[in-house]
Amino acid sequence: MPILIFFTISSQPAICLGQPNLFQKLNGFFILIVWSLIPSLTMFIFGFLTIRHIQQSIPRVHNENIIIHHQKRTKFIDRQLIQMTLMQSILFGLTSAAGAIGGTFNVLDDNSRKNALELAEQSLIGNVLSFVGLFGPCLSFYSCTLSSQLFRHELMVLLHVRKQHEEGDVTDALTMQERIN
Repeated sequence: MPILIFFTISSQPAICLGQPNLFQKLNGFFILIVWSLIPSLTMFIFGFLTIRHIQQSIPRVHNENIIIHHQKRTKFIDRQLIQMTLMQSILFGLTSAAGAIGGTFNVLDDNSRKNALELAEQSLIGNVLSFVGLFGPCLSFYSCTLSSQLFRHELMVLLHVRKQHEEGDVTDALTMQERIN
């Protein structure tokens, strides 16, 4: 509905321009709060509540012989979960805020004194910041996945097996060549 009221169609370059007004200024802050701050804080809070629930649900009574090993393992897992929760919340908050801050800056900045090159640069920066904002949720997932020890271990095993397989193919090819000669 606000698009019908606050936007005008310019016939010269055939684009739809929003008039800098109170709605656009408030909308920039609204998007910053609703799309970056609230989800980041919610992820942070529910992440730590989940970790706390996991810690409380695991029975902490064990045989004395395995207590030390189990405590080390539990601390390691808890530390990993906390790091992942913090990293996801911070990455999502920063990347989603980038687009909102860029959009708010474009609305607050006075475009009337800029030439075509400066407007194009500002548009490029806005588009890049919007891309960063959309890329954020993917970035946190892949950074947690790629940085995990299990993923690195499995990747090294896969590469080692492939290397051995390639060396085996070369050896088999040499053996067949010797048979032919």
